[in-house]
Amino acid sequence: MKKVFLLVFVVLTTLIPHQISFAASEDEQWPIPNEYGLGHHSVLIGEQNDGFRSYSQLTTQYEKGNFLCKTVSDEHCSKGWFYNYNSVFPVCENDVQLNCIEGLIGKSESGEISTANFDQYTYKNHPNMYTGNLEAGVPLAGAPSIWKMPGLPHAGGVEYS
Repeated sequence: MKKVFLLVFVVLTTLIPHQISFAASEDEQWPIPNEYGLGHHSVLIGEQNDGFRSYSQLTTQYEKGNFLCKTVSDEHCSKGWFYNYNSVFPVCENDVQLNCIEGLIGKSESGEISTANFDQYTYKNHPNMYTGNLEAGVPLAGAPSIWKMPGLPHAGGVEYS
């Protein structure tokens, strides 16, 4: 009887919490595909983000292991078999810059359009930040940005990130 109780306890504590956590965010995200090929790019839009996707980072792998890189030409990245990166788009600095955030707009339930103003980056000099290299196919990297939209307040204020 103790073995049956232990088995039921283990099943309940390992499986049920995982199912409960997925239910809350299932319809709030566009998931990244499980199978992708060389050159795959995707955009994640969601209300929640895990630590891996919260900041820009560039990694590579070769026979000596997995490495975090600052540039595609640093000691380890230059020897890597491929580049794997997560790039948080920076705020555009000029009209010709690509892969950046030009602005943020929102629409209220009444249909009123509000424009946000860029306020600041959350962590501009994050330790995982890298320098992009467009010739190598690695986009510019930025940090999560905070925008203020006074015309569209929410329960926590007027800041959006």
